[in-house]
Amino acid sequence: MKNYGMSLVLAAGILMLGSESCILSEKSVEVPLRGDTDVQFSTVGPVGTLISSVSSLDLYDEIQQVEQEGGAVEKVVDMTVESAYWRVVENRLAGSAATVTVSVLVWRNGVAPDSLVRKVPILLNEAETEFQPLLLDPAGLGQILQGFDEYVVYRNEGGVPPDLTYYFTLTTTTDQPLDVDWETRVKFTLVGVFKVDVPDPWD
Repeated sequence: MKNYGMSLVLAAGILMLGSESCILSEKSVEVPLRGDTDVQFSTVGPVGTLISSVSSLDLYDEIQQVEQEGGAVEKVVDMTVESAYWRVVENRLAGSAATVTVSVLVWRNGVAPDSLVRKVPILLNEAETEFQPLLLDPAGLGQILQGFDEYVVYRNEGGVPPDLTYYFTLTTTTDQPLDVDWETRVKFTLVGVFKVDVPDPWD
């Protein structure tokens, strides 16, 4: 995961610009912290419908890492998914002209699976190894956002940490044999509240 959060030091420095001799007071500021997380899949098999091994991801750990890298977050205001991407990591049947239809399901323990990616047709020998934009299905996206909401409540009110382990199943339908590794990436934003010292204009 990569954290692209605004530097708290930089934010405070901007607020204090030109105020070297001012009396400082403590203020709360909201700062967006950005992170991303990846999920990998492999699809191997003959012509037909192939289901990859189920992949899992603990979003709780991913969010905690963003907070730790961001600094002393006093409170979490909001969390949201910014964007999603996909790519072919490796096609071991190089030159294959297979037409592949890909879909992804997502779920948590005790929650029925929802569609995260609807059926996307891909011509394998034209597929990019660089990340391409991916449209997420509102149903599956809703499951992820629900987990984010639970984290915000837990982070601000305490209690038992939410179970944010998500499971993903990638299904492909193909007209030729496959031996492919896939990867998806989701970028998200956590808006945190920080305490900083700022110049008091009245002193």
